[in-house]
Amino acid sequence: MRVKVASVCMSNEKAWVDGKLTYHYSLPGMSAAEVLDVADFYIAQSVRLLEKAASNGAKMACLPEVTIEIGKWLRSVERNERLDMARRCWDRTVEAWSAVTRRAGLVLVGGAIEPDGNRLYNSAPVFDDRGNLLGCYRKVHLAAQENLNLSYGDGFPVFQTAYGRVGALICWDIMFPEASQSLAHNGAQIIFQPTYGHSGPSADVMAQTRAMDSCCPFVIAMWDGQGAIIDRDGKILAHAHRTRDWRDLIPDQILYAEVDPCAPRKYLGCGDYGAALLLQRRWETYSPRR
Repeated sequence: MRVKVASVCMSNEKAWVDGKLTYHYSLPGMSAAEVLDVADFYIAQSVRLLEKAASNGAKMACLPEVTIEIGKWLRSVERNERLDMARRCWDRTVEAWSAVTRRAGLVLVGGAIEPDGNRLYNSAPVFDDRGNLLGCYRKVHLAAQENLNLSYGDGFPVFQTAYGRVGALICWDIMFPEASQSLAHNGAQIIFQPTYGHSGPSADVMAQTRAMDSCCPFVIAMWDGQGAIIDRDGKILAHAHRTRDWRDLIPDQILYAEVDPCAPRKYLGCGDYGAALLLQRRWETYSPRR
């Protein structure tokens, strides 16, 4: 079953001021109302682009990592204020994405700061084509200083949709081959990657390798260009670019390609290479020995 997928590469570039590029962020010192305005701006931007993707025939879509750009402000405030704002933005985001996926009949993997009790996670919420929030993948490998405010995810869940079983990675996760392998082991048939860091030929090669290893198509959405859609054989089907428009800004971009999440990868004479790998992989030997 072939399905049209979309990588929605949003732009957060705002303007050039005194020769320096500025971005549309929530910044330290903003009031709560101003932060919510920024959140609402990105929610509206994502909904508009998702509707466009669906109108062009996409049935599955991926948004960039932390689509709602409030991270800088969250890191600048006290814990209780941070949790309260994260919950308010999360509720707004889930309501909007649930509505657009139901209305457009679209499976969505997004990017958001997810509150759970007293913890925050860098998450990829997964919605089915009826607007149901199936669950969230929580970023397992936090980069740089993310762990100062965010908690680690602890697993690689897979979600059943009308178009196949969906898994997700977020940004830095792709550096670890065990992550995509775990998704394949758990039954993923297509992997979505919201990211901040897919840029350049080396990133492409790494993603192509992960697609081939996991025998899954990869749909990668990044801010400001450089997203990609890669089939299970490592072929790049679509790629974003960093070409600037008349404003000297990188515009929003949507990539499209058709993939078949349920088709096996045929390689080295195997009718189903992925099934052969799962059968022959010896997980018990992989633990580090001291």
